[in-house]
Amino acid sequence: MNLIRYPVFVAVLLPALISPPQPQTQAPERGHYTREASITETAGAIHIAANSPRPLEQVLEALQQKYGWLVDYEDPRYLSKHEIVERPGMNGTTYALPDGGVFNADVPAGKTAPPPEDKTLEAIVDAYNQGQNPGRFALRQNEDGSFAVVGIGAEDDAGKISIEAPALDQQLTLPETQRTATETAHLICENLSRETHVQFTLGITPRLLMDHKEVKVGGNKMQARTLLARTLQATGHTMYYRLLFDPSSKSYFLDIHAVRGK
Repeated sequence: MNLIRYPVFVAVLLPALISPPQPQTQAPERGHYTREASITETAGAIHIAANSPRPLEQVLEALQQKYGWLVDYEDPRYLSKHEIVERPGMNGTTYALPDGGVFNADVPAGKTAPPPEDKTLEAIVDAYNQGQNPGRFALRQNEDGSFAVVGIGAEDDAGKISIEAPALDQQLTLPETQRTATETAHLICENLSRETHVQFTLGITPRLLMDHKEVKVGGNKMQARTLLARTLQATGHTMYYRLLFDPSSKSYFLDIHAVRGK
């Protein structure tokens, strides 16, 4: 599935053409996670079963494997005790994770094979937002038709949902000069850190590819998401990202993945 990333993301406004999704009815189970989410189809419905600190992100990985959908993902900021769990680390230390767990949902499969990506993703996000797992999310659409699931809120210390702007909505100004893709991604993270006073760090990437791909990306007061999309597009490879918030350091890590053979 060859996707060309375009810079502008717009909110997906879809008519109510599908029946309401059925979200999980049981409380999320913490601590006993599954390696992958399960996506199955029977009788016109898609059955979803995930169990992860970030179950919605786990579902997106399963949808990529099953249907080839490449969907970007952005965490909200998990700062509240209600949405964080401590886990034992090495040498007696602990680390914090989003307090996610079980996410089960049945959503309509539609009348086509594969099912319609936009309506299916919207139904999954709606089902997730009705559940008890951390964060609230929205579906955004690129001009090329590809999608991103972005964090738009999280619980505060009073247990109420606090709405926030997605992290990559932040506007940045970068000189449009020739750099490697890795250097440009680092520069985006550095500027995000300065503008938001939240640390952004480039994490897992296909370094061999990005270190040797020259790109010319920049602009005046452009969304960080736009600059990132242009950077990934300019590599000539099909790529997607995961922007993950680390509750321990209260900072973001930007992971970038390349799809083999694309």
